[in-house]
Amino acid sequence: YQPCPNQEAHDFIFLMDKSGSLERTDPGEPESSFKNTQRIEALRKISEELSGIPDVRVGLIEFANRAQITRELLPGELSDSHLEGAATLFTDDLGDDTNYEAALDLAYDMFEKAKAENPERCRVLIFFTDGVNDPVGDWRDDYRDSIDQAKKWADSGKLQELSENLHDLEVQTIAV
Repeated sequence: YQPCPNQEAHDFIFLMDKSGSLERTDPGEPESSFKNTQRIEALRKISEELSGIPDVRVGLIEFANRAQITRELLPGELSDSHLEGAATLFTDDLGDDTNYEAALDLAYDMFEKAKAENPERCRVLIFFTDGVNDPVGDWRDDYRDSIDQAKKWADSGKLQELSENLHDLEVQTIAV
């Protein structure tokens, strides 16, 4: 699969979930390390494959309670330090909850800037997550607060607005 087969330039942003639930869903070997996790192997493979496509830029956003850009959109594949950082849990004071809103807002901002620079580029968001949307509280104790918070986000219209904004930027989204 190659997105935008009729476009020569591509921007890929990886959103990397680093929340505490990954300790349970993709723990790695040895336990709770970044080594041998499904997410690190998938990220490495995709990054390597993208390096074979001309005019590709790759960006990286890591998130848990909050989100941060750890690599701006740049040519070339992700370095080993980017890969290790993206898969290592409980780093950079990101917390251990899962805040999709913060991560997606940051990705939108990056894509908006990229489109302003060059509207002809293909834009692709690759979202690595275990699917546990836990913006507040501890999912192990009481998931009710997180469900309520996520519902408020959806009901507020912000999720729909974000979806429309990404669509307007012609961002293709892939969840892994």
